[in-house]
Amino acid sequence: IVFDCGFEDTMGMQELRSLTRQLLKAHYYNRELDDPFFFSFCNIEPDSNIWALLQKFHSNQTGQTFDGYSQLPYHFSPRNFTDIFPREDLVMLSPDAKQSMYEVRSDKVYIIGAITDKASSKPLTMSKAKRLGIPCMKLPLHLLKWKGPRKDLGLDVVLQILQMVNEGSAWEDALNHCLPQR
Repeated sequence: IVFDCGFEDTMGMQELRSLTRQLLKAHYYNRELDDPFFFSFCNIEPDSNIWALLQKFHSNQTGQTFDGYSQLPYHFSPRNFTDIFPREDLVMLSPDAKQSMYEVRSDKVYIIGAITDKASSKPLTMSKAKRLGIPCMKLPLHLLKWKGPRKDLGLDVVLQILQMVNEGSAWEDALNHCLPQR
């Protein structure tokens, strides 16, 4: 799983705080899994607001720096994911994608845009995928006849859905279990 932190300039401090809480929820969830996902935080600069907020919020919660979990399978890089992973392995997840995904493949690297739905109604992740020439897919929310005007989910919710499907749950079961009631 890649969290693409390259959208910081589209968010204000309130959105960045919300995003950081979602990233930390994903982190806390992932560290409890028997078989945790490998996390790569790409396009994250050491002097970025996201990095500073991750350090601050995590330290406030645990009394430790984020580096205190160096045994976890995490990678932080200012580089873009296309410079780290083979393009043919990349799949950008976006609520604006035209194509739905119906399986979680272990040979694919799924990219989740580190951006909150409050930050922009523009299809930023889909546009980035097109610009980089990588596939873009959305979760199959239509299986539940989703009623919301937009189909944005918290990063931690997306991670939980992917994990449940990866472990063998049907999409409908994972979506019913993980989706917030709207």
